[in-house]
Amino acid sequence: MVTESGVYTNVGRARAFRAPGFPTGAWALEQMVDMLAEKIGMDPVEFRLKNFTDISQSRKMPYSSAGLKDCLIEGAKKFGWKEARAGKKDSGPVKRGIGVAAGLWMMGSGGPPTRRKSGCSPMAASRSKPAPWILARAPKLWLAWWRRRNWRASRKRPDSQRDTAITPYASSSGGSMTLASLVPAVRRGAWIVKRQILDWAAEALGVPADDLEIRKESVVSRSTPEKKRTLEQIFRAKGVMDVIAIGNREPNPPIRS
Repeated sequence: MVTESGVYTNVGRARAFRAPGFPTGAWALEQMVDMLAEKIGMDPVEFRLKNFTDISQSRKMPYSSAGLKDCLIEGAKKFGWKEARAGKKDSGPVKRGIGVAAGLWMMGSGGPPTRRKSGCSPMAASRSKPAPWILARAPKLWLAWWRRRNWRASRKRPDSQRDTAITPYASSSGGSMTLASLVPAVRRGAWIVKRQILDWAAEALGVPADDLEIRKESVVSRSTPEKKRTLEQIFRAKGVMDVIAIGNREPNPPIRS
């Protein structure tokens, strides 16, 4: 016998429920992993590497292309994980911390063909046009975040335009393939635009492009910080108002047997 009771709650209306359990489950699991690492006094990244496995514990088969171990090792190096962990702690009321987490989505996959048009102008908000998918609010914000992550420039908020009359080509959207198909194209387009700007700045400043980075509205030399140009100065010196590039979604890597 089952007894049910209705309960009034102040929440939004019922709607379609997608990706059941995976995001919240990954969040909860990663919280527990951090707690275990803290309990035994081990670095969170080292703890995850120590417990990494190439074998599926349920299917007793090797994973085809997990890549998580490489992501943890290389990601920690690029991020400067050890240095950040050993750095001075904030003593004021506002705290700033760092963390690590991993997630997995077992269903759906992305792939080409998908294109992304990215552009930047120091005199206007940076924009990018994704392929004509049906984008909900969350994917749109993810795309803008990925573009901003590859930029690390401009105080102006990046925007994603979704008009099917002006956007590049894409394959059909379905299941959980939207971000997996679009994000690599977003990253590629933003990288091409960024490299063009850095090459122009390298020419103007007389330093290698690899020595430059974009900070807010300027391009600055890492080795000689006094050498810098604003984005507007760089664009005006070249006689252009913007930089536009097309990012294509490249094929997925072959599955390891």
